[in-house]
Amino acid sequence: MLEIVRFLNEKNSPFVDNIYPFLNLYQNPDFPIDFAFLDDHGESIEDDGIEYSNVFDANLDTLVWA
Repeated sequence: MLEIVRFLNEKNSPFVDNIYPFLNLYQNPDFPIDFAFLDDHGESIEDDGIEYSNVFDANLDTLVWA
């Protein structure tokens, strides 16, 4: 990952990631539908003391930590 970021930085290129939260709905029929939307109406999920109200926030956190 660091090599990719360094390369992009050297070339003055942006780092772009497509976080598509709806893929989870298609891949897992038991995935909670409300968690895929950004309206905060679904149940939150806690992971190691961090609470996520939607899958977009969880995926963004995963990207940042990567």
